[in-house]
Amino acid sequence: MRKWLAGAIMLLASLTPVFAQGFVPAQGPAWVYADNYGRWALTGQAPNTYSFTPSAVCQITQLGFKNQMTFFAFGSNIALAPVFVQDINSAASEVVTPGSAATQTQSTCSVNIAPVNSHTTFTLQSGSGGLDEAINTLGNTGSNYTIVLSPEWYKLISGISSQNATLTNSITPADVVANSTCASNLTLVDVTSTPWTYYGCNASHKWVTTTPSPAVSVAAGAGAGTSPTIALSAGSNDAMGSVTLTTGTAPSASAAIFTLTFAAPDYGGGYPYAPKCTFTSVGTTAYASGTASSTAGSGTTGGTGVLTASATALTASTSGYKWTYSCH
Repeated sequence: MRKWLAGAIMLLASLTPVFAQGFVPAQGPAWVYADNYGRWALTGQAPNTYSFTPSAVCQITQLGFKNQMTFFAFGSNIALAPVFVQDINSAASEVVTPGSAATQTQSTCSVNIAPVNSHTTFTLQSGSGGLDEAINTLGNTGSNYTIVLSPEWYKLISGISSQNATLTNSITPADVVANSTCASNLTLVDVTSTPWTYYGCNASHKWVTTTPSPAVSVAAGAGAGTSPTIALSAGSNDAMGSVTLTTGTAPSASAAIFTLTFAAPDYGGGYPYAPKCTFTSVGTTAYASGTASSTAGSGTTGGTGVLTASATALTASTSGYKWTYSCH
């Protein structure tokens, strides 16, 4: 699944300079994996001491795409993130939430935690499988991102809970999501469920389940006449599909026949650039003289593809119009 999703995103990115007007540099993908922010571990340098030298060891290189290549392990841009103290004696391992923001100087970095147990030989790791680190890194950055909870993220959470069955902090996947603080520019998707479970950020900065935008929708324009009947064929998506139309009364010439609206990039669809759309008339009532245009998506919008009538209007109150479309 991850390879498929990554491949699709990379393909779209590679096509951007070809089909956009002018050169648009390839952007980092709108999807990031929580577990890529949770695979760090800092080895304790002294018993019961949670500061590290040099300070650079707290700058982590995340393992995914080129979104924010490095991040501060103990960042608190959105909220204080729980820290997993993995002790050499697993019975002493614990998850601790810092009491205040971490400190960082040119020479050292430290996290302000007060563990219950004594720790002589230990590592500090993410206490949320990387979810809170991803939120702190990408939250309120001005760009929209979807954080993916993958099977690999579930494995990280399971690895924490398996260390010590008596951990007092909730470390089930559901509790980690419930306890995290979100940001309005982020959405969350759990790809281990069928169908996928989407979360949005509410006014209290907590995750709530949401219904994602449809992959693509269609709306008739004045070029289709008054009160037309228009529909997308089953299986239509952002990349390809077909539209059927029975015109209404008095279709307008040189006006939009229909507009395709693509899913928001937040939900893995849409185009951050103006896509190239091709419309082909395949219905029993032919109309091949329309022109195609498009608009770019941005953030919560996925862009559009528009078929506009030529100077010759469609015939009023007529069925059998059908177009296939291909956008990239």
